[in-house]
Order: sequence, then structure tokens, then C-alpha cells
Amino acid sequence: MATGREEQGLEWMMTINGWSRSEAQSCAQLALKQWQERSRWKWTCDVSWVERQFGFTISAEGPANAGSAQKTLEQLARRTYSRS
Repeated sequence: MATGREEQGLEWMMTINGWSRSEAQSCAQLALKQWQERSRWKWTCDVSWVERQFGFTISAEGPANAGSAQKTLEQLARRTYSRS
């Protein structure tokens, strides 16, 4: 839904959960509110276990790329779902 496929997302939620459109929209709104609340905080992710376990190394530009992608996602979600 965050990629401009709101209708597909709602249809899927309705199908798999047996929901009405109103129920699917309510669920999406609640999820967005929860996401907005959690987004108030600065989160970090410790991937050292993955690095040790699988020999995976984070690229130097990875955190910046993730931050940029997050900002884009936040803007799109706010435009799409901020209908409170």
C-alpha cells in the first residue's frame, strides 16, 4: 500500500481476513497510527549477530541508503493515509 497500491492492499486484506472494506481501512489506519507513534523515536538495529553468523558485512553507504528510503516511505505514507 505504501508503494501506491492501496487498492490492491485493501483487497488483499479483505480477502484473507474476510473483512469489509471499512474493516480493512480501519486496520490500515490503526497500523499507520502505530507506525507514526513508533516513528517518534530514534531506533537502532544491532546486526552484529548476522555479521558473525553469516559473514555478512554492512556496506558503508547502507545506513544512509536506509535513512533515505525511510524518509521517502514516511512521506508517501503520510500523503496516502493521513486522512484522520
